[in-house]
Amino acid sequence: MFSRADLDENEATFVMGFLMKKTPPTRPRYQGGGSRERPCSDASLRATIYQEGKEMTFKTIIAASLLALAPVLASAEVHEVKMLNKGEAGVMVFEPRFVSAAVGDTVKFLPTDKGHNAESIKGMLPEGQEEFTGKINQEIDVELTAEGVIGVECKPHKGMGMVMVIQVADAPVPDNFLEAKMPKKAKQAFEEILTEASLN
Repeated sequence: MFSRADLDENEATFVMGFLMKKTPPTRPRYQGGGSRERPCSDASLRATIYQEGKEMTFKTIIAASLLALAPVLASAEVHEVKMLNKGEAGVMVFEPRFVSAAVGDTVKFLPTDKGHNAESIKGMLPEGQEEFTGKINQEIDVELTAEGVIGVECKPHKGMGMVMVIQVADAPVPDNFLEAKMPKKAKQAFEEILTEASLN
């Protein structure tokens, strides 16, 4: 029979794992069939233990990874925002105009009515959050990757006040949030949104 000295370091680790778990190798003591059955060689048994050990380790890694990701996957939410010609706040609006979310959540902008898009506003984006620009009449998913407050506009209708705010992780509104260059009605809409959300 072979001893631990006959194995390399990795093989020895797997063999010791089997011995500690008291799990016998699944390969039968004999190989072949009929009258030609013969005892398994040490090399064959060693290869079987080594292979099964690798498979066990791979499955353990996969299981551990899934367990680690489970809380994140379970807690992440998708917030839907409609792009409308007319809504509760008036004409040419996002609905809702304010979203409070967590890092890891996704905001899905839906082109419910035609002629709109959703894009981030320069100077109204927290560090660590990528800029985004949706195409006209197309849905866009925005993953929230940083704490902060995000200003969003519909480019064709920002002059009519079609803007919205995303607050991530209950972050406070930066003092310079409304200093970005924008049309008068857009700024008024932002002030209304922040007041309604008790952030102004």
